[in-house]
Amino acid sequence: MVAPPQSETPSHASTIHDQFSRQAEHFARSPALHNAAALTLLVEAAEPAPNDEVLDIACGPGSVVVALAGPIGGLSWSQLDRI
Repeated sequence: MVAPPQSETPSHASTIHDQFSRQAEHFARSPALHNAAALTLLVEAAEPAPNDEVLDIACGPGSVVVALAGPIGGLSWSQLDRI
C-alpha cells in the first residue's frame, strides 16, 4: 500500500502533532528518564572531558544532556518544535 502524498492529507501533520503531544508530557515525567543512578553510570561510561561536545538527538526531556552538562562545562541547545 502506498501512502498518499501529504498534499492530499492536510491533517497529517496535525494528527502527528496531536498524538505526540498526548504522549510527551507523560513520557517526560517518567521516573526512569530521571534515574540519578542510571544517569551517573551513563556519564561515567561516556568519560566526558571539559572540552567535549555532545549532540543528543530526540532527547526527550533532556535528562542526559543535563547530566553531561556539568562534566563538559555547560550546554547549548537548539529546539525544533514544528513538524
